[in-house]
Amino acid sequence: MWQALRCLPRRRMLTPMTRILISLLGLCLTACAATPSGGSGPANAPPRQEAPSNAALSAAAFLALAGSANAPTEADVTARFGAPDTARRDGRGVLMTWRLAPCAVIAAFADGRLSVVDMAPQAQKDACLPALEARGKRAE
Repeated sequence: MWQALRCLPRRRMLTPMTRILISLLGLCLTACAATPSGGSGPANAPPRQEAPSNAALSAAAFLALAGSANAPTEADVTARFGAPDTARRDGRGVLMTWRLAPCAVIAAFADGRLSVVDMAPQAQKDACLPALEARGKRAE
């Protein structure tokens, strides 16, 4: 009987401790999941510069801006190369594909800015960029 009474206070002490640990764990998980209301970047980040004029850059230089601070927007790329053959939106990301005779150009956008460009097959890259540029001029 004495042993049963000795265990009773120990069990009561674990219950408040367990509640505190669960509360702290929940608080930590909530803090990790919360997003800042001011935006996605740090407060002291420099503002993004606007993309250079479409006419000022070659197609290769224009696409090379992918992932940079002044990467072109979806509207810039569509205005330059015409409407894509396929476009898939998933959350804040967009994947656009232009199918051309020598190749296919795939452009990925994150938060409205060009982040990645790829061409398939890579061996046709020299023929692909002029074909993409010509398609954009036909769309105008």
